[in-house]
Amino acid sequence: MGVIKSGHNSVDFPNNFGASDAVTADALNDHVNDSTFNTTAVDDSTIEVYDSGAKIRVKDDGVTLAKMQNISTDKVLGRTTAGSGIIEEVDLLDENDMNSDSDTAVATQQSIKAYVDKAAVFEQVILLHTFQFTNSSSTSVTPTQGNKGSDNARYLIQDDSSNEASKQITITSGNKVKIHYNIYGDTNNSSRGVAMFLERSIDNGSSFATIPAVQAAENGNKLRATSNMMHGHGERSLGYTSYTYIDTPGVTNPIYRVTMSIPSGIRFRLNRCNNDSNDDSYAVYTSNLLLEEVQG
Repeated sequence: MGVIKSGHNSVDFPNNFGASDAVTADALNDHVNDSTFNTTAVDDSTIEVYDSGAKIRVKDDGVTLAKMQNISTDKVLGRTTAGSGIIEEVDLLDENDMNSDSDTAVATQQSIKAYVDKAAVFEQVILLHTFQFTNSSSTSVTPTQGNKGSDNARYLIQDDSSNEASKQITITSGNKVKIHYNIYGDTNNSSRGVAMFLERSIDNGSSFATIPAVQAAENGNKLRATSNMMHGHGERSLGYTSYTYIDTPGVTNPIYRVTMSIPSGIRFRLNRCNNDSNDDSYAVYTSNLLLEEVQG
């Protein structure tokens, strides 16, 4: 059966051209100009004939997925090229860490949920103990490491141990670390306090550097302290200092700690006031150092 059905179907020629019919110009014009599509020439599931055979079109819901062009695995159809144009394959990424950071790909539901639900990493040092340090020199010092109760404690040491109050955190590459510390203490001077310095090691504790490494305006060869603790001088009345900083360590396992610079002739006591003389058991406040991973 032909696709085109003859339009020559008039009163004079009810069955189109017969064996003895004369071929005239009018008959030929009718044959061509009034022709229609044969309904049997299409499958009527994908393509259909309509408007009394005058037109042909793709049928509603006629194109199935199986009849479309094959696409690669982990692709969706869309367009990322600027401007209007043909449909393109777009990457479908399943990355829990969104590491590709693509501005032309789409993410799976699973990877989006994993990224949103990712638990933040926290590390904390709790300073429950107390110690004192007296700077008997003529200049400000950063005291050396020592145990609880000694007069040469360098760092804010951990509970009843000689370990530094430093803490390591493991983060995802490219992320940052939010550091916050709260330090309680007191001095024996009504006008001079203790300077605190936040320090970071990126070589697993072999060396530390003050962060942020900002030079003091009045003296270019000195680093600016991150905070300062003033005096309390009362029964359970302590000085207090805190500091928060967002750091980009550049490594996945940085170590952080807090050190002190004590003025000449000043005695510092951690977690207890100056007039509380018992060095072993009278810690009345709790200091801490908190580390938190944040997205880069």
